[in-house]
Amino acid sequence: GRLIQVGTGEGKSCIVAMFAAFRALRGEKVDIMSSSSVLAERDMREWKKFYDVLKISVDCNINKQDEDSKKCYESQVVYGTVDEFAGDWLRHHFHRKDIFGQRTFQCAIVDEVDSLMLDKGHHVVYLSSDTPALQHLNPLLALIWATANQYSKVESGHNIEQKYPFHQVVLEQIKQEGLDELTVLQIAEETGLLTNGTVEEIQRKPSLLDEKIANVPADKMVEFFRMVETRFPSCQFALHSINTDGSVEELNKRPPRESGQRRVSLLLNGGFCQYMYFDKNSVLKAVEEDVRRFLHFTPCELNKSDGSCYIPGFLSDLVDSKLKLWIENAFCAQSMEKDHEYILESHGVVPVDYSCTGVVQNFMTWSDGLQQFLEMKHMFKLSDMTTITNYMSNVGLLQKYKNQIYGLSGTLGQQAEIETMRKIYEGIETCQIPSFKRRKLFEVQGVIMKDERRWIEKICEVVVEQSQFTTFAGKRAVLVVCETIKLANTIDQALKEKVKNKMLYINNNRDNSVIFAKKLGSGDVIIATNLAGRGTDLQISDSVKKAGGLFVVQTFLPKNARVEAQAFGRAARQGSPGSAQLIVCSSHLSKPLQLLILTNMMVVKEIRDSSVAEQLSSYVESDLPKIKKKEELFYQYLETLDLLYKSNNKPSESDVSALNEFWGMWLLTKLNMEQPITELLGNAMQKLIQKESPFSNFHYYTAYGSELKEKKKLSESISMFTRAINQDPCWAAVAYYNRAFASLTSQNRNQDPECLSQALEDLQNALKSLDLYCEQLKVTHKHARQEVMELLSSYITRFDLHLQARATVLISLKSNIHQAIQKIERARRT
Repeated sequence: GRLIQVGTGEGKSCIVAMFAAFRALRGEKVDIMSSSSVLAERDMREWKKFYDVLKISVDCNINKQDEDSKKCYESQVVYGTVDEFAGDWLRHHFHRKDIFGQRTFQCAIVDEVDSLMLDKGHHVVYLSSDTPALQHLNPLLALIWATANQYSKVESGHNIEQKYPFHQVVLEQIKQEGLDELTVLQIAEETGLLTNGTVEEIQRKPSLLDEKIANVPADKMVEFFRMVETRFPSCQFALHSINTDGSVEELNKRPPRESGQRRVSLLLNGGFCQYMYFDKNSVLKAVEEDVRRFLHFTPCELNKSDGSCYIPGFLSDLVDSKLKLWIENAFCAQSMEKDHEYILESHGVVPVDYSCTGVVQNFMTWSDGLQQFLEMKHMFKLSDMTTITNYMSNVGLLQKYKNQIYGLSGTLGQQAEIETMRKIYEGIETCQIPSFKRRKLFEVQGVIMKDERRWIEKICEVVVEQSQFTTFAGKRAVLVVCETIKLANTIDQALKEKVKNKMLYINNNRDNSVIFAKKLGSGDVIIATNLAGRGTDLQISDSVKKAGGLFVVQTFLPKNARVEAQAFGRAARQGSPGSAQLIVCSSHLSKPLQLLILTNMMVVKEIRDSSVAEQLSSYVESDLPKIKKKEELFYQYLETLDLLYKSNNKPSESDVSALNEFWGMWLLTKLNMEQPITELLGNAMQKLIQKESPFSNFHYYTAYGSELKEKKKLSESISMFTRAINQDPCWAAVAYYNRAFASLTSQNRNQDPECLSQALEDLQNALKSLDLYCEQLKVTHKHARQEVMELLSSYITRFDLHLQARATVLISLKSNIHQAIQKIERARRT
């Protein structure tokens, strides 16, 4: 294979089309991979007539249904993204859909090859697998979200919990027999924290307590806690307050010799206390302890009044192994910003690839609860968690083409990046194609602004200056490239009264055709994200060329020199003049760069480039082996799946689902275990042969029982429903319901009293189980809505509608069961 660097605006799309046609005319199938779906669809449309003239069939694999995909891959040349090619490979080999037909990996032409091999080299595509059992985790995720929202950060960076009255904190920390609320309040009165007689008043009217302690001075609290420590030396407290400058001050410092004992850190706020946490792990541990107090695994005794979460016992390993990560992701969701890492569309929360391409990734979701936390944050429809049972990395897919990878880019990158690509794809060569026209790009010296206000002002100043007539030149067209949709909207608002002809290019879900319908004229301004950075060909009018060409304002420091060059490459294309400038806000830089307080752009770039080289080294030495190991395991699983299909030409849906679920759960909980996966998969297959769930999931028995019932194998189906009930009666509503009807049906209209009694008992037990489903739905609603209860108390959200729909289904099932009970009772009386 070979990778070539072709200057921006010098015909990469043309080279791709000609080379693809050459290979296709030799009888080969050619796959052309772009860095985004936008570019893939654009290039296929623009070059279709060229292929038609040569009688070469061409198609694009973006957003195709299965039947359309199969037809697409019959074409000689297919345009698309790596995501789509990988996804279709998974549909063909994992879901057993005939997508590729006879197509093999003969020739890959990779446009913007550096983006796919480096920026997205670790990117993994997977098809989500529905695992209905994971619906049971929704109340737990809601509880985690509610608990995490009780913690906040103060200016100093410390995490604090919600406010508690001082006596509650003392009682929680000093668990001693005989110590109660009255005793603690009396100590408060003795030390002067409460005035004499206050305790009697509070006993008569407890609601007075908050009012009495609201404005207690800090020194009184210090004196109170000193007395508590004297009486109960097993517990010590570190008391803090926040100064006017935002710094945290300790109010009761200990001499060094006394500081060995663990002290509970509290932030004082009148007579209220907030637990303080000085590092990430202590916060995660505190949240986990809070969550576990309300977490129970079934089968167990149910207490429906305390807002507890009940999770089926077969999910306990998953919860134990992932709880800390889910909590981390709840805090992550808190800090993520709309129109930065994601946007809100009608169909839900959608990620944005803001650091590379700017593309809104419509068919991508986050894993490990992050997606669900963001949905609760914005009160959107709550999706169920899924297990990852299949995957294909960009590296894994491209390596299937062996030495038939041909790539083009305007920026192959620095030596470290080229060497990285050579290590990953053995035998690949690189070369640089000389420019056919001297490039006339003038880079204006970049500037670093200290605060966001001055940064916005500077951008506006440059845009206005370049897009208006001056003594020396006419109006130019300006492209402002912003890091995120949010910042692009901010700049758009700032320019509202200053620039007339401006357009936004920030979302590939919108119709952006008007931006490219004509050449950019004098005074035109485009405010965009990285959508306009890579591969976008902006045509400029002659008047703009005479005025100096397109002026690109890069408003952030790109993650590497290649992304930066791609944005600058929108100017001075095909021999036209152009200029570019970096205008960066220091508060937008990465934390290490902020700490250095740098003002020289060259130094900032050098530090960034050094960091990129370290990341590439880590990617090759650490990340890549993990990706390869995981893919090797997946190929082993595909072999097991082959065995299942060979043993039974069309295995039951419940068997395939159960095996996929076992594999997905193993990946989630036990990936790093020593036991070979082949042995575990062999054991799972044996269990399926014996009609047992490999994952001990009672839902498998219910599903298989339903399949048997449909086939009129009533006795066998009853046996399966009984297995589900015995494993966990708490959640066996459907099993109870189906067993009752299978039993009655098997009687063939004979009204055996014993059978009627058993059916009646099953239906009553089904109602009890449905009560738990309904209760857990309420728990989910209560915890998830806690943060927005006051703001949206009268507003019906998509989240509310979704849970209402689920509740309606449960209520309807309960109604059917009540009717069935009435019929059985009438039958017993006759």
